[in-house]
Amino acid sequence: FATTGGRPENRELSYLDKTLDDRTKDRYRKFLARQLDQPAPTRDMEVEDPDEAAAFYVQCYNWLRENTRDTEKFRILFNENIAYGYYRNLLALKPYGIMLNLLTIAAAAAIIYYKPDFAELTHGKLVALGILAAVHAGYLIFGVTRRAVLDASKAYARQLTLSCEALIVQMKSA
Repeated sequence: FATTGGRPENRELSYLDKTLDDRTKDRYRKFLARQLDQPAPTRDMEVEDPDEAAAFYVQCYNWLRENTRDTEKFRILFNENIAYGYYRNLLALKPYGIMLNLLTIAAAAAIIYYKPDFAELTHGKLVALGILAAVHAGYLIFGVTRRAVLDASKAYARQLTLSCEALIVQMKSA
């Protein structure tokens, strides 16, 4: 939150966002406006009063999160949420993971260097451990980034928006 200036905004329903085509967004805005019993902002309203439009979209996404909790019906959304949480948590643990991997490499090297009798019995395993720790440290350094977290966040937000499709069908059949 600190690096993005607060809670990330879902912008997929905004007229300015290009994640989805305009017709799909119009359909979703109308559907969500009916569910919230509020008028959806127009393009002009969004430009003239962006805070009011943002407040409407916040309500839309709050409603969507509350109505997509069924992990069986919304399996893809659930999986995207797991992926987002995975990357977010891994980024938070990144410094500790790198430190533990470096300590593991150092310990394996120290055993090989300072305990040659013991190292003879386990030399191959210690080398493999050191290589695995180095590969894992590389993954943490180069693969776990703020960009990866933001990409996972955007994938979740897109799928949350697309969940309107199933909800529209569900409401029609009810």
